[in-house]
Amino acid sequence: MRRSFLYVLIASVAVSALLGIMALFSSNLGETEIKVLLSTLCVAGASILSLACAAAWEKNRARAFAGPGVGAAAVGFGLFFIGIWGEVRGEVVWKLGATGVIAGCFCAHAALLLLVRLATTHRWVQAATIGCTALLSVVLLVVILGSNSPSDAWRAIGVFAILGTAGTILTAVFRRMAPAAEDEEPRALRCPHCGEALPDGFRSASWRGTA
Repeated sequence: MRRSFLYVLIASVAVSALLGIMALFSSNLGETEIKVLLSTLCVAGASILSLACAAAWEKNRARAFAGPGVGAAAVGFGLFFIGIWGEVRGEVVWKLGATGVIAGCFCAHAALLLLVRLATTHRWVQAATIGCTALLSVVLLVVILGSNSPSDAWRAIGVFAILGTAGTILTAVFRRMAPAAEDEEPRALRCPHCGEALPDGFRSASWRGTA
């Protein structure tokens, strides 16, 4: 199923890229060509978010974010696609599409963040970063869906965006500083007489003998 999903994703990206290039080289960049270019951006956005979530799903980590992320991205960009070609004038489709895209971005970011294995003392950074990006998504939805945005909404967006970015960078830094315990290789067994490292087969055999 995973391989089929990747094949479909590759085919959709290739077709949309080809159509986008053809639209750019068109002698007359009209309404249809602009719709093709916007549709290409929709396919590219959905593909990027889906690949990010698929990476987490494949590693059997952060599936609580990976699955909903793919669904939200597909629904959000799908509604944008319908709005572009259907020439929808109402705000409902566009607002629902924006909701799906924002939710998909949040889930993809959280899934990728949780792919990073940190030492126990540093894992609070991941939780804090996910919390900041969740609040950023909520404030964005309030601005998009609400008729009257709060006066300090843009300040809140800036604060949470900065904190989320800082937390993402710190996650990468802490990963380099102190790898997680499960990433460390087991210490090699050595001969008590000569001090040379013993082969891996000896490790498993000695373990079975003591079991």
